[in-house]
Amino acid sequence: MYVDPSARGTGAGKTLMEALELEVVRRGLSEVVIESSPSAESFYAGLRYQPVEPVSFRRGDAEFRCVRMLKKLVNETS
Repeated sequence: MYVDPSARGTGAGKTLMEALELEVVRRGLSEVVIESSPSAESFYAGLRYQPVEPVSFRRGDAEFRCVRMLKKLVNETS
């Protein structure tokens, strides 16, 4: 997800993530896994996503680093 800098701080990102999480639950799934840029990690942590592991990949000469994050949405006791 990307929020234009002019919309940051308006709640747009949080609203989008809440809609995504509702759709995940509606589909019967119990967790969301995302890959966050280091600069957005604190945003997702504020939404109760937990860091799982660092991830990196290459595209040509460029190396990209991110953090895989997880949020459990539904109690998995069945």
